[in-house]
Amino acid sequence: MSPRIHFQGLLSSGESSLPIVLDGIRPSSENLVTHLSKRIINGEYLSEETGPDCKEREILISEEQATKLHVGLGEKVVIVGAASDGTLGNDLFRVKGVYKTESKNFDRRLSFANFNCVAAMGQIGGPHELVFGLPDGIDESDFEASLKTANKGTGFVLTSWRESVPQLNSIVIFSKAINNAINFILFLVISIGIVNIMMMTVFERTREFGVMSALGASSKQVISVVMIETISLGILGLIVGSIFGSLLVQYHHIFGFDLSIFLGNQYSAGDFSLSMLVFPNLSLASILRSGFITLGFMLLAGFYPALRAARLTPIEAMRSL
Repeated sequence: MSPRIHFQGLLSSGESSLPIVLDGIRPSSENLVTHLSKRIINGEYLSEETGPDCKEREILISEEQATKLHVGLGEKVVIVGAASDGTLGNDLFRVKGVYKTESKNFDRRLSFANFNCVAAMGQIGGPHELVFGLPDGIDESDFEASLKTANKGTGFVLTSWRESVPQLNSIVIFSKAINNAINFILFLVISIGIVNIMMMTVFERTREFGVMSALGASSKQVISVVMIETISLGILGLIVGSIFGSLLVQYHHIFGFDLSIFLGNQYSAGDFSLSMLVFPNLSLASILRSGFITLGFMLLAGFYPALRAARLTPIEAMRSL
């Protein structure tokens, strides 16, 4: 969990100034919920506060802000804005680091300083928000429900990331819909391929099915032969595909998959920046789910060829070439 304070004001250097939101953060706890320290392209991350007093007036500004204000590392900038008590809050900060994200809106608006410095400048008694970052293995819905129970009577307003960043939630929903559509098309293509393969198998073995019928094989037995071959073909394909697919996913889980070749170097949802390097996770549940769906499509695809083979009369089948 990381507390934050928001202070709106003007960031100035010389004759240049920019309207910004200065976020007061605790550097160590902020690292637990965001990757701000990894976005530093010049200089260093904020120093950890050692007490309630603001001794080191350090600030992180974006590359865009540094360019527009013509400031560099170690140079001083001034923050001016309205404090919570109605007075004019202002202070002098020294640039400790320059960051850059994939979101231009984010870089244009936000600067960062130590929590106590921003609180003292804006006469702010406590954090404006508490941001929670959930580690792997914790269910978001369960955590949200327990937090709502603990939040009763405290006066805090609880919002999930879906409510805080609706643009990102829309992207997730849209991506899932596109993914489901692509999966359906892939399964449909697989089914068409299986129908073609099994139909060719039936045509090539028409005499064989005729002999089976002449020797007393029932229609159900003929259907069973074709369906067993279909299932065997599907299981073999699933095993080979799952092995190669798992190796591919595991490779990208370690080294990442670069989406910049499809989306460009920058992509964002409002003020929320998205990394172009993604690390997919290998899930046994997704492999089993896809496998069962594939087998279901293959069984449906193999049923028509099996039914056609069962309807062959022995005389017609044995006369065919």
